[in-house]
This record gives sequence, structure tokens and C-alpha cells, in this order.
Amino acid sequence: MTEHVGGIELEVERDGRRVVVAVLAGELDHDAVAAVEDRLAGAADDAAVGLVCDLREVRYLDSAALHLLHRLERLLRGRGQRMVAVEPAATTAGKVLRLTGLDGAVPLYDSRAAAVEALASED
Repeated sequence: MTEHVGGIELEVERDGRRVVVAVLAGELDHDAVAAVEDRLAGAADDAAVGLVCDLREVRYLDSAALHLLHRLERLLRGRGQRMVAVEPAATTAGKVLRLTGLDGAVPLYDSRAAAVEALASED
């Protein structure tokens, strides 16, 4: 079920293999970050191996969004979990994530299936 969180559309689902998938759509900016962070931090419970953030439908992200992704990655790593993202290289957001070096901490995949498989294979 899609919910509106801080001005962004968010759908969280479990893929059945202990992988949580969060699909975000809209503008991920300073106004949305706090609410989204709370929701995503709680979505990957202790039973999950990790979190896939599907950012393909995010039209805009600012520095607050980049910090959000970095904080979530650190939080999950501290719990023994991983975080990966779906963001094709050709998109503006994908270019920003690569230019800022965030892809060094949060591996990026071109498809949700590839991202889920990357986490599920560690289970």
C-alpha cells in the first residue's frame, strides 16, 4: 500500500526473502527527509537482511536526501544489515549519487530485481 510520508509517496514491502523494499516517488528534499527517515529506519526490522531503496521515481533530491541515505546506510550497517539502492546511471539522481561518491557506501543497481538478489544472496 502506498502512503504519503512528508510529501513523498512511499511503499514498503518485504520480498519474501528477508529483504525489505522501499519504493519512493516524488521530491525527496529537506521537507520530506525526517518523516521518510523514521519510516525507513523502522521498516528494516531485525529479521531483515537489508533494505532496497528504489529511487527510480524520485524526480528530485537535495543534499538533505543524500545525508538521509548516508545515515540510513550507517544505521543499518551498525545493525549488521545492508542497504542498496535502485537508481539507473542515466538518470539525474543516479548521476548525483555517483558524483558525490555515495555509491561507494550504498551500492547502486539498475533494476529492483538485481538489488534484491544482491541482498538475498547474502542471506
